Amino acid sequence: MTLANNTELDALSCLASSAAHINLAGQRYGTAELIARGRKLLSSKPHILLGLCRIENADMLALLLASFCSRQACLLAADPSLLAKRCAVIYGAADQGISVTQGEHSAECRGDFAVLSSGTLGDPKLIWHDINATLSTADLVRKRLELNAQSRVLISVPLHHMYGLGAALLPALLAGSDIYFLPKSNLLTLYQALTQIKPDFIYSTPHQMRPVLKRLRPSTSGQQHLVLAGDAVTPELAIQAQQCLGQCFNLYGSSELGVVAISAANEVQRLQALEGVSVRSEAANDCSDTKEQGETLWVQHPYAAKGWCRDQHFQKLARWWNSRDVAAIHPDGTFSLRGRADLSVNRAGKLLVLAELEQQLMSWPEIEMAVASVLPQQQAGGLTLAVLIQTAASHVNGESIHQLALERLPYFARPDCYHLATAIPCLASGKPDRKKIMREYYDEPNRNYPTVTAAAR
Repeated sequence: MTLANNTELDALSCLASSAAHINLAGQRYGTAELIARGRKLLSSKPHILLGLCRIENADMLALLLASFCSRQACLLAADPSLLAKRCAVIYGAADQGISVTQGEHSAECRGDFAVLSSGTLGDPKLIWHDINATLSTADLVRKRLELNAQSRVLISVPLHHMYGLGAALLPALLAGSDIYFLPKSNLLTLYQALTQIKPDFIYSTPHQMRPVLKRLRPSTSGQQHLVLAGDAVTPELAIQAQQCLGQCFNLYGSSELGVVAISAANEVQRLQALEGVSVRSEAANDCSDTKEQGETLWVQHPYAAKGWCRDQHFQKLARWWNSRDVAAIHPDGTFSLRGRADLSVNRAGKLLVLAELEQQLMSWPEIEMAVASVLPQQQAGGLTLAVLIQTAASHVNGESIHQLALERLPYFARPDCYHLATAIPCLASGKPDRKKIMREYYDEPNRNYPTVTAAAR
């Protein structure tokens, strides 16, 4: 049963009657079985805000689905400390099922659910969604990707984010697919799942897939579909995915809106908005002091969040949402993203989008990940630009990267200094943890500046 064929049915009825099965830790569960299991675990108290922490086992998955179908308000997060002062009862993943603790706060809610924003740049905010609206977006995703009852769907991203929940799990449930959930994926487990399960659809992040694709052999069937989100998809990564799996899709969305757009297969640089979603671009205020203007993407989504809350203050979501992503809208209605406007900087009168610099660096040999940061101290030509490089190659060093920068980057895009690491801190979403990077590598009192490369620009 899908929303497309039953437009008059409540979206939750479609979820509750899903014929999908979820495979987790070697066990196979039907959707109805999990919902019934979750309802037994749930407290019968109405109007209590539940905290669901680390959805990693069958009990937590059951609680998630049952809370949706019972219209029991819940807050999803990975860290129990983020739930303690917000939720009356907190359920968390445990070795033997679930752990239950009492929180400090009880809220009057009407069946909504909330997720925390990633907090990539600022403090996370609590974003409230209506489950019926989220399911409507999920059905648009199902139709766009053509998920069906024969699809084998591998989910290797967390379910407490809107990507794992709204773009992966819920569309697959509405399609009645065979779902394989990999809650604690790493290079080995993801590689094994791809080679042994042989899923039709793989939901992952570029950061997760980059080392895996290097180990996969080219495909002869070309029938697998890789759906990437979370950070930028480089052309090199898309080509690798096409060679090893068949098709690569770039999915774009946010915690406030859910899924906004999905590219056509193997056309990852051009995103196509979902049905009913409108986009426009406006001059980027974040970059207003540059001589070369950037434009940010504004989105109107029919199933956006109801609003967001920080410090107990609720703010309704605006009709048009400023994504704060620098974008270009093409004549055919598709659009391309350059990166965050607030992660862009004026260098020598040019707009340098840090995400574009990072993508270029990651296209160079042996560079697995790159994160660019603007540091507070000044160079002769302006703010200092530092890059943290993840590499496993012993022959890669600051001097070799500097030499490549001289050869391949325009003068305004050349970093002033480099730092090499075997692993870069990341958030659960797969995005680099920029606040932690700044704190551990650059901020006082742990300032650990690498040697400034002479004549870097």
